[in-house]
Amino acid sequence: MKLINFNWQQLILGLGCLLLMIACKSFYPTTNSDVKPLKVATDPTFVPFEIQTASGNLEGFDIDLMVRIVG
Repeated sequence: MKLINFNWQQLILGLGCLLLMIACKSFYPTTNSDVKPLKVATDPTFVPFEIQTASGNLEGFDIDLMVRIVG
């Protein structure tokens, strides 16, 4: 009986998390003109997370992550 309750708790928790993600997900980009750009800071000397190439572009895990977050 304890195992059955544990599985139901996991199912309810999983469905709750799924519903929360769906409710918070923005399916349409904002069209507000008063939206301010997001500024971030990074240290390009912390390889492999950030690195500045010879051409001046930033590359690395953190840069890729920031690009994915922005969209």
